Amino acid sequence: MKIGIDIDGVLTDYSKFCLDYGTLYYNVINPNEYDFSLIFGITKEKENIFWDKHIKDYFINTHARNFASEVIKKLISEGNEIYLITSRNFLISKVDDGSGKVEYTKSWLEKNDIPYNKLIFTPHDKVPTIINEKVEIMIEDSPNNIRSISEYIPVIKMNTRYNTDVKGNNIHTSYSWNDIYKIIHMKK
Repeated sequence: MKIGIDIDGVLTDYSKFCLDYGTLYYNVINPNEYDFSLIFGITKEKENIFWDKHIKDYFINTHARNFASEVIKKLISEGNEIYLITSRNFLISKVDDGSGKVEYTKSWLEKNDIPYNKLIFTPHDKVPTIINEKVEIMIEDSPNNIRSISEYIPVIKMNTRYNTDVKGNNIHTSYSWNDIYKIIHMKK
């Protein structure tokens, strides 16, 4: 089975990073939002200033979610192919042209012992990539991506504070990487 996996919010706890670091500067206004500027009720300009200062730390030092490495290794050993599909290279601010994100990402994956068959950087709309690569199931956290991808293939939603209301016939909610493993085996 070809399994697509998002990085930010699925392999990492993007939500925790945003709240931990964002509250150094701002008050939480909308804790259940996905977009950083909406969480803190700030302008995109202020959001860019924040990411200019902290994006490298996020890309390099954020820990992988518990059991992500072990579960992915187990899935590969069972004959599955792992496609990491991320739009993180498109998170570009005024002082960042995006060029370092590929190397930062590869280094982070190696440091966190996350194996994969293919690493794909894509725009925010992942559907064309998923169709082109013939991905059979996707693990995702972004509400918009969950909705759009689930129109084509099953999606395992990594449950977070910002996507709890996203539901559908082709959407399966997970609460941990061990949960993800169980859901994948139920889908086979």
